[in-house]
Amino acid sequence: MVCNKNKVLRISILFSVFAMLQLTGCSLMEITDQAKVIENAGTLKGEVFNKSNKKGPIIFVIFKKEDDFLKNKVKFRVPDDGSFSVTVLPDSYMVAAYVDSNNNNKYDKGEAGKFYSAASVVKVAAKQNIELSTMTIVGPPKVLPKNIKLVSAEKKIVRNIGKVTTLNDPTFTPENYSMGMWKPLDFIDQVGGGLFLLSPYDKSKTPVLFIHGIGGGPTNFNDVIAALDKERFQPIVLYYPSGVRLNIITDYLSKAVSDLQAQYRFKKLIVVAHSMGGLVSRSFLKKYFTRYPKNANAIQLYMTINSPMQGISSLSSINYYPVVVPVWRDLVPGSAFIQDILEWRLPSTVKYHMIFSFKDGKDSDGVIAITSQLPYSLQEEAVRVYGFNTNHIGPLHDEKPLAIIKSIIEHGDAKKLTKR
Repeated sequence: MVCNKNKVLRISILFSVFAMLQLTGCSLMEITDQAKVIENAGTLKGEVFNKSNKKGPIIFVIFKKEDDFLKNKVKFRVPDDGSFSVTVLPDSYMVAAYVDSNNNNKYDKGEAGKFYSAASVVKVAAKQNIELSTMTIVGPPKVLPKNIKLVSAEKKIVRNIGKVTTLNDPTFTPENYSMGMWKPLDFIDQVGGGLFLLSPYDKSKTPVLFIHGIGGGPTNFNDVIAALDKERFQPIVLYYPSGVRLNIITDYLSKAVSDLQAQYRFKKLIVVAHSMGGLVSRSFLKKYFTRYPKNANAIQLYMTINSPMQGISSLSSINYYPVVVPVWRDLVPGSAFIQDILEWRLPSTVKYHMIFSFKDGKDSDGVIAITSQLPYSLQEEAVRVYGFNTNHIGPLHDEKPLAIIKSIIEHGDAKKLTKR
């Protein structure tokens, strides 16, 4: 009997995956090849400290040497405690750090800095986690070999941190959202993604960070953003390839928000997340409060909407899938990622609101089970839990949940709305 059930399950999964592939125009080989590249990524970890007479944030930089050029591939502010961890693809790199004395997020002559191990090459193999020895900055970096030029070669997703755009941005399309899930490497190269401001920064307004879910994008929040009081709130949207492992995305987001906060020095930030964005947001909050505790105090209000906080049960059979998108491994109930974010406790200074949905006669919103949307431990953290009889995306568009979301953002709760 069990064998028959497993056989039926495998056949059902096979047909489902092939149906999705036909809709997206992807091939098994394309998806598998990109998944392998992502799964083979390694990490560079270590610590860097400033012992020079220069003051300012420490910027960590990873270069790739090509001919007579050192191409800057990765750059980010080192967390407050001096530790860092960054995901990289297998390759050979040169590593450096410097003190950004004038806070312009680039190296200027005269600033203190240091190349790792006398500018030696660090080779990262597939799935290799390398612990670098501690880097201590004591003065200006040693002079580079003659004829070597430093150039920026950062991906669009990095260059787009803080870029101003609108929800009419031509890259915000369902086709690109699908690419981000099934072919995330193509998305990074062709689309880019990023952390976008939807209007020029205004210090008199409160930033609201919106985080979409799997296969989604910024325009999922069209109605929510349209309902906001633009005189009081500044929408910011995260746009990311939703097929990659979630720790990669949340590492990026914590570094990107740190960059924005260093540039604009905002003292309050609201976080609103839908679907898988709830997992992204909770991991981001954990990392931000751990790595940038001084900045993290700005986060005072947080909301998740129809989020699979305990994973997606159908992915428990992931070993039977003919193709596996990397992010699916994080969505398996009980995955290391889910355990990590559920074991962490949200600081009491953050007001947390939880929104869930269900359909009549069903135990889900049509996509996510109610039990996954409502872990008891998170209900305990929540200021309030709100339930609606609608589908998975209904709260982002339906009149009543939209009014609740707007009220929570604008007043910190929904009391003013419910008293009417």
